Parts: sequence; C-alpha cells; structure tokens
Amino acid sequence: MHNKKVLYACIWVLFIIYLFSFLFTTSNDFSQDLGRHIKLGEIIVQTKSVPKINLFSFTNPNFSFINHHWFSEVIFFLSQKWMGLTSLIVLKTVVVGLSLVIAASTSGSLWGVAVGFLLSPLILERADIRPEIFGFLFFSLLLFQLKRLKKGKHISPFVPVIFLLWVNMHISFVFGLFLLGIIFLVADKGKWNTVITLLSFLCLFINPNGVGGVLAPFTIFNNYGYSIVENQNIFFLQSRTSDIFIKGFFLSLPFVLGALYFLCRKKDYAGSLLLCVFTSLTFFQVRHFPFFIITALVFIPDALKSLKIHFGLTTKALLCYSFIILLFCGIVFFGTNMFFETFDINKAFGTDFTLSNKKIFFYLKQNPPKGNIFNNFDIGSYLIYGLYPDMKVFVDGRPEAYPASFFQNIYIPIEEDEKMQERYFKQYDIHTVIVSHTDQTPWGQTFLARIARDKRWKMTYVDSTFVFFTDTKNAIDIRTTDRYIELAEEENDFFKLASYIHFFEVIGKQDVSISLLKKMNTLRPSACSLIRMHSMQNDSPWCY
Repeated sequence: MHNKKVLYACIWVLFIIYLFSFLFTTSNDFSQDLGRHIKLGEIIVQTKSVPKINLFSFTNPNFSFINHHWFSEVIFFLSQKWMGLTSLIVLKTVVVGLSLVIAASTSGSLWGVAVGFLLSPLILERADIRPEIFGFLFFSLLLFQLKRLKKGKHISPFVPVIFLLWVNMHISFVFGLFLLGIIFLVADKGKWNTVITLLSFLCLFINPNGVGGVLAPFTIFNNYGYSIVENQNIFFLQSRTSDIFIKGFFLSLPFVLGALYFLCRKKDYAGSLLLCVFTSLTFFQVRHFPFFIITALVFIPDALKSLKIHFGLTTKALLCYSFIILLFCGIVFFGTNMFFETFDINKAFGTDFTLSNKKIFFYLKQNPPKGNIFNNFDIGSYLIYGLYPDMKVFVDGRPEAYPASFFQNIYIPIEEDEKMQERYFKQYDIHTVIVSHTDQTPWGQTFLARIARDKRWKMTYVDSTFVFFTDTKNAIDIRTTDRYIELAEEENDFFKLASYIHFFEVIGKQDVSISLLKKMNTLRPSACSLIRMHSMQNDSPWCY
C-alpha cells in the first residue's frame, strides 16, 4: 500500500511538471490585447474608477462600453509593476495549470491524469495572458463543487466569492451561471444550499455596471462590427489554417462520443449535458476550447471508470511505470521545444516577451507625427500600451468599444478604397500610418499594397511587425537605399523572417521574399510550414 501511494504521488508530481513544461512559455501576447489590459489596469488603480467610455481612440472617444474584465486588468498591471513582466507568464502558468490539475483530480483516480496527459496540451490554443484564464480556474472549481455534491456534500460557502470575482474578471461568468443552475438541480433543496445558490446569483450584480454587467454576455454581440479569430467556428479555421490544436480537437471527438454513451448509461445526465454543451460550443467558437478541455478532463475519466477494467497488481505496476516514462517523454518533448519547433508555434519554454521592446515607441517620440495616426485593428492595443495618453489610436482590438457602423462604414472602406482613404484621412487629419504588416485580412493587405505604391507616402520605418508611413515632405524614405532590406536579411529569427516575407510579397519585392525563404529553410528545414509549402507532406505526415 505504501509503495502504491508513493507511485501515485510520483505520477501526480510528474503530471504537474508536464503541465509546466508547455504552459511556462515565452509570450507574444503584446501582439494581441495585453498592452491595453495593462494600461487600463494602470488607469483604474490611479483613478480608483473603471472607465465606461472609450478613452484611447480619437475616432470614438465618448463611445460607451462595458469593461467586464477590469479586475483582471488591475491584477495584470500590479503584477508587472511589482514583479516585472515575467511575473505575468508565471501567473498565467499557475492559473491555467491549477485549472487543469483541479479538473484532472475530480475523478479521484489516475484516469484523470491519463486523460490530462492527452488533452491538456490542447489548451495552448487559448492559454495566453488574457482575463479569461481566471474563468478557466473558476470553471474548474465549480465543476469540482458539482462532483462533491454527488457525494452528499453541501454547496461550499466559497461559491458566492467565486461569482463575485468572476463577474468582475471575465465575461465567461455566464458559464458559471449555467453551472450554478445545474449545481442547484443536483443538490438537495435544503435551506443552506438554497441560500448559497441565491447569494451566488446576487453576487453577480456587484459589479461597476450592475444589471448591465450581468446582461453583458447576452448583449455584447448586439454591437460587434468586426469579426475576430477567437469568435470563428472550428470548420472556418480548419479550412484556412493548419492548426495542430484544432486537429487534436477532432481526434478527441471519438473519445468524447464514447464518454457520452457511458455517462448516459450510468445516468450521469449532468455530466452528459455539460460535455455535450461545451463540445458543441467549441464547434461554434474556438474561444471556448479551454472550457471543453476542462469539462472533458472532469467527465471522460468518469466514463472510463465505468468500464470497470480490473488489472492485477503486477499489471497495475507496469502500467504506472510505463505512464511515468510517458510523462518524462512528454516533459522532454515540450521542455526542449521539440513540440513548438516541429509544428511552427511561435513559443518556447522560457520567459521572453515578443514586442516587449519599444523601438517603435522610441521612434515615434524622436519623430513626433504630424496630426493623427491611422493604425490597423491588430496593433491598436499595443500602441495604447506605449503611446497613451500622449497619442490616441484610430482603432484597437475591442469591437464592442466602437460603433458597428464605424468598422463597416469607415475602417474597412478606408483600407479597401483609396477614395474613402482620402476622405477620412482628411476628416481625421491623418498624416501618419502605422500598421502591422502581418495583418491577414484582405482589406489590410489591399491597403498596405496600395499605400506602399503611393509615392505621396514615404516609408520611414519598418521592422518584423510594424511599417511606418508619413506624407511629411521632408521625411527621409528608407526605400531610397537597400538598408531596410539588409536589416531583414540579417534577421535570424524564424518567425520574424516569415513576417518579413509576407511584407515584401505584399509590397511587390518577390526576389527579397525568395531570399528570406531560403534562409528560413536553412534555419529550420524540417519546419511544417516549409514542408507544406514544398508539398512534401508524404515525408512528414504530421504536418498535414
């Protein structure tokens, strides 16, 4: 018995290290929303109030919106202020890792670890430094509470605290509301459970926006004029990308269907419903991926336990030792970056931040732009991080913080049509353009190609992410020399070279793109992106 406990403890410790090996990674989250979150956290701490209007844009400065994750932003700001940016990677690792450990432990058996070994890496699809990571933790805690109720326990008095925090940290609290209803249905209807359930519900209204904050999950898409990747369905993304995590999701579906069958047989209707709902939601929007994974970690082990497979002591020991070896292999696979390099994922084990250097901001301070700036959707949040309050942006990555008509009638038409560009550039007094040349939207690429050909606009700065244009007459156009091409050719980072390739293709310098592609091939000849490009999948079937 003693040896068995030691063996199980070793497996759990190795499982936690395994999670750490792929969660504790470098971050490119500044290319998304992290910069804006930190800046908003700073404003909230300084002003002791939560902004209810769009502070950061000169195009829609008074447009009202609901900040449903303000407390997460305060945590991000204070964490990086007190302990540096690296602390945010540590925070993300702990919160997401704890969510997975709690979910895997609910079954009370090693089946949870086994399922976690297979499915938990899929959470990398959404394991970024975002407010929603706190939603993962609260979701796991409520599923743990649901499992406890089946053992005749009362609802924990900490459940209302979870809802008080969740409603102020991320809009995914709506899933908690759904779980609360199931918890109440499963629990006995005694006075204690009724009071705790009611108190949990009432705690949702303790937020800066009151009833509006509670209704936000149901109203946010009423004004949503711009489509973002995380809100796309699985089939749309599968047809346009080679996302290894989406492939993993499809591979897991037979296990999910099998689990649903056995859960129904054992009359675990709550588990069946939850697994079915969050699998379906993931088909609908990829942002729900982590909630599917956490739900699967909780209920698929229950289905496996119902199989009642009996192993002898020797067989159990052999299986445990084999599993230990598998966990070691998994730790090496992720911890040495083999996984990230094999599948061309722009992450690595460690604590570096992409875009944490502020070259573009230093450049802007040394060369103050005339008038206002036009920027694209992708980089608005990062520009806010470095420029606010000295400069405001044209747009940032919050569709809900702008009128839907702004995107449909102004932003996209500016990028698609030169006449609309001239009209609105004059209206908004725009003489400077800063865009991310990694923008994959058709209108974004159309705009970059057009302005790069327009001799009225001088290109004065370019790096692996940003390109800077101005119509100031005395500005020096870097295209008059080949230095900007030489800087790209001196780059030795695989992913930055890929960004430069896209840039040079869009502006019509195919010879430079080919030269950089050859360098990428030298750096990482077995990269899946290059293998797909050269139609060599038969030699590397994992790159499909």
